[in-house]
Amino acid sequence: AGSFACSDAAANTLYEMAERSDRANFYYFPTDCPHREKNGWTGDAALSAEHMLMTMRCEASYEEWMRSVCAAQGPNGFLPCVVPCGAWGDGGCGPSWDAVLTELPYQTYRFTGNTRILRECADAIEKYLGFAASKRGGDGLVEYGLGDWCPVGGKLKVCTRFTNSVALMDMAQKAAFIFEKLGQTERSEHALAFAEELKAALRKKYIDPKRCVAESGSQSAQAMALYYGLFSPAERPKATEALLRVISEADGHLDVGLLGARVLFHVLAEAGEAELAYNMITRPDYPSYGYFIKAGLTAIPESFEVGVDLPGGNSACHHMFCDIKGWFISRVAGLCWDGGETPCLTVQPNFIGKLNFARATYTGPAGEASVAWERSGRQIILTAAVPEGVGLSLRLPAGYAAAETVSGPCSLRVTVEREA
Repeated sequence: AGSFACSDAAANTLYEMAERSDRANFYYFPTDCPHREKNGWTGDAALSAEHMLMTMRCEASYEEWMRSVCAAQGPNGFLPCVVPCGAWGDGGCGPSWDAVLTELPYQTYRFTGNTRILRECADAIEKYLGFAASKRGGDGLVEYGLGDWCPVGGKLKVCTRFTNSVALMDMAQKAAFIFEKLGQTERSEHALAFAEELKAALRKKYIDPKRCVAESGSQSAQAMALYYGLFSPAERPKATEALLRVISEADGHLDVGLLGARVLFHVLAEAGEAELAYNMITRPDYPSYGYFIKAGLTAIPESFEVGVDLPGGNSACHHMFCDIKGWFISRVAGLCWDGGETPCLTVQPNFIGKLNFARATYTGPAGEASVAWERSGRQIILTAAVPEGVGLSLRLPAGYAAAETVSGPCSLRVTVEREA
């Protein structure tokens, strides 16, 4: 359903590696690796839902698999972390994995406008929120399950109580959205109130409002707090500075697990630091995605510890770290799709300094949308096209302005220049 290409061979190779991992791990439903477990780990699927829907027409498979997820739910609302579930998944992995229950329906609706998957999961979502509420401790937060799995160096840099409570808050927020779309007002209000309770408890325990630091102040903690809205608008600039500082202390390398990797590069791009994010992804030295190329891999592995005897270190084809595929499309080329009730394309590219061009496409139920930009001397020529009836808007990065714009009902051509 989607494509990406640019003038940098490293980015193109990483996109192809992520594409290979996605396809190798999707046999009717998303699995974790094609050569070993072949299990339907729910957390992996939740982390990959957005970029998979952006690049593959997998919505029908998602809808069918979610029926299995709901059927696997226990009477009290508990979810196994592997579906179909054998003994391995019986213990559960906590909200960061259970997030599949809201993430897949939410993202499927975003890309396709499909409300059937929302309706079919609504009862299971409400039952789960009741179960999760019963697991809270005296501080209003939850700790059961796995955390920032497969972190760089094999050591967690952020506590599981923080990551699972953030995941549960996000589930409650998306549940409120889903219930609202279904016209289930009372359910939506209850879910939103639950999310606000969790947010208040997280801020009380883990946010330092003076330093604008979350939990340990690690890359994962800081990026998750920014991405999921734990900092107030007034706190965000200082919180972003703290994130940039900890990245600088790591010599510009990433230092995250799978939960941090899912949000870090988006947070940086939103803060005007897409160039930094791009370099963190493509640089050839460990730890980075570019290092996977140097190590001779042809797919994205389960861990940055390539060939090392740590969890995931020897498993060489997974999709849970493949969100860079969607990041290249949405944050570099700038194709940001919303296919809900009123489908629209927001064009918001980042003109990475080392790139001469970038382009991306997405084909959904409405047809194909495309975005491309290319340097022409000191200018950048940006073009976009959408199917008939789809909205089209433009958001240029800071420091750039449109010198000339030619627009039609389904197309856009902009000559972009740096501001004086």
